[in-house]
This record gives sequence, C-alpha cells and structure tokens, in this order.
Amino acid sequence: MEETSGNQKKQVYKEIDYINVVRILFSRWYLIAAMALLGVLYAYAYLWYTPKTYRTSGMLKFEVKQTELSDLMTAMNSNDGHSTIESERFILQSRNLLIDAIKKLNYTISFYTADEIRTTDLYPYQPLRIDLLDFDSLNFYQDIIKYKSVDSKRFQLSWKMYGADVQKTFAYHAPVRIGKLSFTLNDPQPLEHHTYLFQFNKPEHFLGRVRGGLHAEELDKNANVLTLQQTDSNPQFAADILNAIMNEYMNYDRDQKTKSATQMIRFITEQQQYLSTAVKGSEVSMEKYKQNSGVLDVNTSAGMFLAKVTDLESQASLLRIQLIAIDLLKKQISDKKDN
Repeated sequence: MEETSGNQKKQVYKEIDYINVVRILFSRWYLIAAMALLGVLYAYAYLWYTPKTYRTSGMLKFEVKQTELSDLMTAMNSNDGHSTIESERFILQSRNLLIDAIKKLNYTISFYTADEIRTTDLYPYQPLRIDLLDFDSLNFYQDIIKYKSVDSKRFQLSWKMYGADVQKTFAYHAPVRIGKLSFTLNDPQPLEHHTYLFQFNKPEHFLGRVRGGLHAEELDKNANVLTLQQTDSNPQFAADILNAIMNEYMNYDRDQKTKSATQMIRFITEQQQYLSTAVKGSEVSMEKYKQNSGVLDVNTSAGMFLAKVTDLESQASLLRIQLIAIDLLKKQISDKKDN
C-alpha cells in the first residue's frame, strides 16, 4: 500500500510540473513570437542577399592502353608510364593550366549591374563597347569604374584614385585616361540600364574564383574516369570555364604524348645505331682474329666461335625487334596525326 501511494504522488508531481511549464510559455508568448519572427527575417535576408549559385559538370576518361612499346617506355621512365588519377587531378587544378584556360575566355573587361542589395555579373553580355588605346598588362588601373550615361553624346565615369573619389564627364570616341590606362567608349547601344560597373582584368583575377568553384573526383575506383564540377554565381561563366579547362587539359595531354613519342623515337634510333655499330665491330674483330690466328686448334676455338655466333644472332634479333617497334610507332603516329 505504501508503494502504490508513493507512485501516485510521483505521477501527480510530474503532471503539475508540465502544466507550470505550459503556463510559463503562454505567459511569455510575445518572446516566442519575436524569436520566430527574427528567425524568419534572418532567413529571408540571407536568401535575398546571397546570390544564387549554379553548378555545371563534365567527365574526362583517361585511356590506358598497353602497346608493343610498353617495355621500351618502362625502360625510359622510372614509373610505369601511366599517370594516376591523383596526378591528373593535380594537373587539372594546377595554376598554369587554370591560367591558360582563363586566357581562352578572353574576358578582358567585366561588366556588372549594382543595386542597393548586390552586384550582378553580366558575363558574357557586354553592354558597352570599349576599345583599348594604351594597356600595360603589368601596370593598369584594376579597380571598379562606374559608368553613367548623360545623353547621346556624353557619359560620366566615377572611380577612386589614391583613396579619393574622382568623377568626370567624357564624350564618346574621345580618349579616356585613368592612370596608365587609356581607352575610348563608342556610341552606346539601346541600353536597358543606364548605369554600369566595369573592370579591366588579368587572368590572375579569376584564379581564386575558378579554383574555389572547381571540384574533381574519381567516378569509381579503377574506372579511369574523373568527374569535374564548376560552381559559380554565373551559370554561363561556370560552363565556359569548365569547357576551357577540359580543352586545355586535352591540349596539355596531347603535347605530353607527342613529347613522349619523340623521346621514344630518339631512344630507339640511338639504340639501333649503337647495336649496328656493335655488330659491325664484332664482324671486323672476327675477321682479324681469323687472319692473325693462322691454323686454329679446333678444340680451343670451337667454343669461342660458337659464343661469338650466338652473341651476333642475339644482337641481330634485338635489332629486328627494334625495327618492328619503330614501324609500329610510326604507324600509330601516322594514324593519329589529325588528333
């Protein structure tokens, strides 16, 4: 009876505690509503101010072929002659390859529209026609320049120079000089917006943007397929730079294979010349030995002559193998000359 009574008291205590909690929450309903409202406002502001991001993807398949020249390639290189997926991924994300890919875009001038919230990249659209007159790729004005149309003959440019705001009005087709940078702005086209931001670029400006959005991953183990993904706020830029990276990698891979084939041809030619000289030298030595020996002891000379003949046959066989390898390599290069 005592245990039952204790359990009942314990249950009553919990029920009263929950009721008090509910009462407290209801009495502070305005705090809960304020926190919920702040959360919704924060999420809305985050989504509004944060630009959308887009992702494009592509795949690269690495051909690993075993040919009759594999043994020669192994002899010329300390490794097996085939790059691993990790090494190819490193090459794809290397600075030199990315810089070369960025140069292919020919993205010398960036154009933007700006409002009170965010700045939008207009690539590949170019609303202003700008012709460069004097452009030093190592020393030029690299900050944002603001364009505002005045009328059909004039426009206004604003920029910062040594921390101070500069604002001037120019005529179309007239030279504009900012620091060591000189250009002209041609007659404007019908523009939806009359205020733009533009900036003169060099490839290094986009290196962080491209490298930060580039992701390379092996599709499957031992599949020799690498998936590439490029993420950016501008979908067209993401697609163009990813295509440029893949094309630049294929150019790099073709150049490396051409260089490797050239080295193999040189190696085979050198070996062929060396072995031909060795065979001719052996023949001359044998003739001199015959002439100088006079009468030969069959028991002592038979083994020596047999060894010489065996060595010559072995060298001749090696030469035939080298000639076959050269013919195969020439055929492979000839078949793929268009690539």
